[in-house]
Amino acid sequence: LVHAVGMYHEHTRYDRDQFISVIWDNIKPGKQGNFDVKMGDTLNLPYDFGSIMHYGTSYFSKDGSPTIQPNEGVNIGQRKRLSQLDIQKINTLYRCGSKY
Repeated sequence: LVHAVGMYHEHTRYDRDQFISVIWDNIKPGKQGNFDVKMGDTLNLPYDFGSIMHYGTSYFSKDGSPTIQPNEGVNIGQRKRLSQLDIQKINTLYRCGSKY
């Protein structure tokens, strides 16, 4: 659903290598494209480890090994709710202001 409002996966940001490492050797054959960098606008917002649009550490793993390793000791891949930065991104994209 969040794709429908124009958001990409957080781990595909052009600046992602400053925040995570993709472990290409652990990705299932044919699934590497899910980790390709997208040259989009970051909206001048910080990298969001807590984004609902961030893959977890072993998404598309060929054997359960990590496919993404955060450069900081943080959790990634939550699927419960939009993060505050997710909400801010959507509000910015649709010029909603700060009331939501």
